[in-house]
Amino acid sequence: MDEKKEFNDETINTEEINDNQIDENEPIIADLTDASVANAQDSIDGEYNGKQNLGDFKSYFKPITYVVDTTHSIDDDIDKTRKKYTDLIKKYNILDLSSLILMVVAFIGVILVTFLNTDEKLAWLTWTILAIAIVIIIGGFVLSHFTGKKRRTLSIDYLTSFEDTLNGYVNSYLNVDEALLAAEGQIDDQLIIQSHCFKTINTIYSRAVVLGKRNGHDFTSAEVSVAVPTITFEDANKLPESFVNLDGTPYFPEANTNLDTSTQELPATDMTLVDLDLAHEITGEKKKPAKKKPEDTNTSVGLFGKYYSYDAKVTHQESMIISIMGTSKFTYLPDHLNGFTPVKVPGLKRNIVVFLADPKSSSIFFDEEGVRLLNDININTVVESLFISINSYGMKAGMMLSDDIMELPLKRIQHSGCYDIFKDESVKVFRFFDHVESKKQ
Repeated sequence: MDEKKEFNDETINTEEINDNQIDENEPIIADLTDASVANAQDSIDGEYNGKQNLGDFKSYFKPITYVVDTTHSIDDDIDKTRKKYTDLIKKYNILDLSSLILMVVAFIGVILVTFLNTDEKLAWLTWTILAIAIVIIIGGFVLSHFTGKKRRTLSIDYLTSFEDTLNGYVNSYLNVDEALLAAEGQIDDQLIIQSHCFKTINTIYSRAVVLGKRNGHDFTSAEVSVAVPTITFEDANKLPESFVNLDGTPYFPEANTNLDTSTQELPATDMTLVDLDLAHEITGEKKKPAKKKPEDTNTSVGLFGKYYSYDAKVTHQESMIISIMGTSKFTYLPDHLNGFTPVKVPGLKRNIVVFLADPKSSSIFFDEEGVRLLNDININTVVESLFISINSYGMKAGMMLSDDIMELPLKRIQHSGCYDIFKDESVKVFRFFDHVESKKQ
């Protein structure tokens, strides 16, 4: 996977812990004095060395103002926002370029008059031009500073407006109330760690934090980039060697060959590399030459996309981690699986991998409706892979997203419908959350 963000060297080891090094000022993830909590299947026992970012934002929360209007599409609304801000930014770019040209002309004028005006009687002309040039150069620097500052302000305003529109649109379908947005905010790192998906986290970068309420539970979302130690795509996609059934008995593939279609694994509908190539042709996007590079075989990105945290909890024994795999370069299977067992759930698509703390306790969630809801989640050119993690800390979901969603559009939207695809898959994830909420003990 291409490196889409630069990361710092700060490292969080979510397994190791030294009680003597816990800072009394740092919030404790779990009460480690309680043996039942420390030894629970979904325990994230470990020292948290990351920053407590939730209360340390560069900007402040503002209510999301976007209201869905079905008379025009989300693509049109975002493109309207893009045009408004990019046109303004272009104007300041022109001013900046003009000031640079004036400074260059003034500098050239000083050089010419200095070397060409050798008549002492016209010395006043040299000094006059020099004085004018100095005024122009100083004015140019002042104008350049002003336009640069204005461009940065416009860029932040554009990001805020874009995130307000996109999050307002998606959250309206997720039924999120009282939504507040901090476009430059950073998510509380603990919410990422609580997913129990990453054994070691090098850095967490985030923006566009949204806080709200959904069905009486706390709701948090953000655009997140999680850096992990570099591994090969093969290792990031390596499946468990053995599975168990939902009743806890060993799973033997040969014993399931004659089962009817209601209990067999369904073929995955995830996008293969060939599918992606065809998709590029359909959308008219030029396919990049397939050049083999060393970095094409490795990844250090555990997640680059959208992260949801929903404060609806299950018991330790009911904890689950579900990974819906896409192509190998966009998939990172969870590697923090202490206390979890890989389980074959009848009827699930082949690209859905399930890890359960206690298969018997969690089997109630994987009834016919639960399986249908998971199979309904699609992997495509927008949502490239995703994971769902549900435990005693709450419900989490991480979506690996394409640049269509993650980048601020600077040109007219090329792939229409990408925001609707992102919204639809987000809704499907929360339908499964609601199903688990309705079935939990």
